[in-house]
Amino acid sequence: MGIDLAKGQTLELIQSLLEQGKTIVGYGASATTTTLIYHFELGDKLSFIVDDYTAKQHLYSPGYHIPVLAPQTLYERKPDFVMILAWRYAGPIIEKHKAFIEQGGKFIVPLPELKII
Repeated sequence: MGIDLAKGQTLELIQSLLEQGKTIVGYGASATTTTLIYHFELGDKLSFIVDDYTAKQHLYSPGYHIPVLAPQTLYERKPDFVMILAWRYAGPIIEKHKAFIEQGGKFIVPLPELKII
């Protein structure tokens, strides 16, 4: 799948979810995820980002200034969907946050192929 096709599918899904009033947040605040946010035009679609690395928490993403918070925030604010921006680590992230799924939350993995878990 090409990156532009992945972008189109992801944006279509995100727009549909937002129109339904769903909340979407991101997971991962690395330089790579910032590139993904810009390329996929997600900056105004994510309420906040969570990251495991404490040094990044309570800061803001470059450019869009999206708040970066601790993963515990997922359980406090209970967003409907978490887009795993750090898609290469989707497996470990999902494993670590099974309780989020059990509480009704869903993960979106945009790459290498769009899927909802």
